[in-house]
Amino acid sequence: MGHYLGSLLPYTDQITNQPVTPKFAQIYTVDPDMQQRATRRRGIFSDLCPVALGDIEAMMAEHNPLAQQFLTFGERLRDLRERGGDIVDVRFRLHENRSRPGTYNLPTVSEVGATMIEDGNLDQPRDIILYAKDHRLFRLFETHATYDPLQYPLLLPYGELGWTYTDTYDGDIVRRNKREMSLREHVAYRLYQKCDDESVLHQGGRLFQQYCVDQRAKCEQEQLRWVAAHQSEIRADLYSGLNDSLMNESTTILGEGEALLSEYNRSTRALQHPDQPRQRDIHFLNENGKRVILPSSHSGGPRSMYKSYQNSMTIVREYGKPDAFVTMACSPTWEEIMEKIPDGQTAQDRPDIVARVWQLKLGAELKALDEGVLGRVHARIYVVEFQKRGLPLIHILVILAEEDKPHTRQIIDKMVSAELPDKEKNPQLYETVTTCMIHGPCGAAYPNAVCMKDGKSTKGFPKPLSEVTKGNVAGYPVYRRRRRAAGVVLINGKEYDNETINQWVVPYNPYLSQKYNCHINVKICTAITAVKYLYKYVYKVSDKTVITVEAVRGEGNQTQIDPNEILRILNARYISPVEACMRLLVYSIQGKTHAITQLTIHFENEQKVTFRSSDDPAVVVTRDKHNVDSRL
Repeated sequence: MGHYLGSLLPYTDQITNQPVTPKFAQIYTVDPDMQQRATRRRGIFSDLCPVALGDIEAMMAEHNPLAQQFLTFGERLRDLRERGGDIVDVRFRLHENRSRPGTYNLPTVSEVGATMIEDGNLDQPRDIILYAKDHRLFRLFETHATYDPLQYPLLLPYGELGWTYTDTYDGDIVRRNKREMSLREHVAYRLYQKCDDESVLHQGGRLFQQYCVDQRAKCEQEQLRWVAAHQSEIRADLYSGLNDSLMNESTTILGEGEALLSEYNRSTRALQHPDQPRQRDIHFLNENGKRVILPSSHSGGPRSMYKSYQNSMTIVREYGKPDAFVTMACSPTWEEIMEKIPDGQTAQDRPDIVARVWQLKLGAELKALDEGVLGRVHARIYVVEFQKRGLPLIHILVILAEEDKPHTRQIIDKMVSAELPDKEKNPQLYETVTTCMIHGPCGAAYPNAVCMKDGKSTKGFPKPLSEVTKGNVAGYPVYRRRRRAAGVVLINGKEYDNETINQWVVPYNPYLSQKYNCHINVKICTAITAVKYLYKYVYKVSDKTVITVEAVRGEGNQTQIDPNEILRILNARYISPVEACMRLLVYSIQGKTHAITQLTIHFENEQKVTFRSSDDPAVVVTRDKHNVDSRL
């Protein structure tokens, strides 16, 4: 399965052998005439006003100094086609990885996302080429001031310049001992819509989504560039190995899994036996230590997630296994979101508003849990996910005090309900449960349901009916799901058997569901034995996708995939618009109730030391000699 991202070249119908009407950006590569381009766009969107289209085209041509330069690409393609040149197109396909559906799943909503190829070169600039009318090529970095007006002429109609490294705070403001404004701060300022400001940027719809993910990708590339630029300066090594090197002993510092065979002499560019004496180099710190690739402080990276997982397991060793597993999903129908979204827009068009409301709701729910909605809390952790569904969700693991742990069916029934509430007594809760907490339908009658795999529901629905809450199955209890009166109930436009409707109810906490009016799944997991699996499920790496790049030559019936410029399978990270806004606004993605201090455990003179290549070796050894003792 895969999503297909269209070509910049219009296709030729293989049956009629006639050119297909160009769409979207293809219009600029085919039609040099402004009026013709407007006519073609009205063919795609019939409700577009021809007068408004003409005014926008004329305004851009008159006032935007960069707008007409986009037509150069179309001129080049048309000229190449007229001369009979070999036209090479590039197509992208997004693929699903069935073995890891939680991470490599395909997007389930229509949104604009960014894919960042994880090939070890994320710190490298993008390949952006400007083709001048005099046939010269210019390379443009994404951090150049003209990148934003070139990429988003409709959002920046007057060609306003974007962020540069020389941007400073207003007045005499100094933050973190610097006056230069970072790229993230610049974008965050733009994302906050000012009062009574009819911002063109925030009315961009899908173009605004693209802007958000693009800016986040740029910020992450800037962070990675900083890490890459400083890795050559800051090294990590063992104290004893550094001291041996200072004494000019023939000792080679080896990484894990390496064997001592020979060592490379940079001055002679040859391998040298380790027993041979080396000429002392006053700059030998350049050659000592192993380089750090990506620190655990880089949020969202595998080392960061692994560190968070280990910290959470430390909490488990101190306070015991988790008792409740809570999953809360953002709702696009929240009043706070609907009130702030202008007419004609949806929640997907305003990821900035969704991110800000979600952050407030998240804080309120965590506060409610800490105040004892499920019981007195000893510890908890949470992680926000996105999963290409358009809106964020949160996983929370809660460890309760011993006296509040759900060891009896009475306590479980107070905490969790898996039945349809009484419509007359609790109309608001009934509306929330029927809207947000009904699964399916799925099963043999619905083989194409999202949760169906090999003829069965991966979520275990429909659940068995039970008059009372029973013992645990795979660590989770069998919740009370009593049989109701015979009849038919209409939920979300679908007919269910009222007698067995409780088989489709997702477990929930009545207080939380009624208060937040969204999908909040609450599971009791006190008896679960696979504690590590539960925490590893929460601490997954960022959303990913697999991309195939195809080199296609020719047009119409003559197209063929070039086997020599092949199909490169790329592992890429997927960034959704809401995730982009949350990270740009520095909102929390994960957290825990306890701070963890990592203990440095080592043998004598085997502690880890850090140093810069320019440091004096004698000073480094003297400085770190006093820190031999372990914190433990």
